[in-house]
Amino acid sequence: MDRRTLLPAGVVALLVAITFWVLPGIDSRVAVDDPIKAGDVIQVGRWVEFDPGVGWNLTSGLRSGTSTSGTYPDTATLTKNGVTLTVTTGDFEGPATALMAQLRKNNDELGPNALDLQSGTAATFRTASEITGVIARFSTTTVEGLLGALVSDGKGIEVTVYGPVDMAGDRNLENQIVAMLESVRLVDGDAA
Repeated sequence: MDRRTLLPAGVVALLVAITFWVLPGIDSRVAVDDPIKAGDVIQVGRWVEFDPGVGWNLTSGLRSGTSTSGTYPDTATLTKNGVTLTVTTGDFEGPATALMAQLRKNNDELGPNALDLQSGTAATFRTASEITGVIARFSTTTVEGLLGALVSDGKGIEVTVYGPVDMAGDRNLENQIVAMLESVRLVDGDAA
């Protein structure tokens, strides 16, 4: 054994220990949560709001009425138990089925990184504020989810929900996702 290699080997072993045990331990103890409380409303862009599920974590986006500049990001993301829900909005002319077709086309252009959107007609749904949307399931080997498209008054709304393959068995989580989808509504962007 060459003594000159002991120090470098010890440094490598120390870095491995830090990487595999120390950093994950620190990461699990650092709270970066922004939990949703009852009555919170998330605003996406100027014209879209939805009621998030209590206990979800807001990882990007803003609550309605909290923008200091009067503008809101066009995307909001929430997470809970490994599930991610993202709402994105922008201008779009045409029906929700056309937006879904555009989202599918964009997905197909990703090549090997594309999601496996299940073929067939997307299911239609309606929000509490009477916005009609369509929704399609997708899956990979480790992830499954939903891709939703809603259009109203020239505003397109994309909703993506994804999580581990075993998420489908959690009825409470599923009910919260459905409630968030049904709560999507347009607001007067000029008053915001």
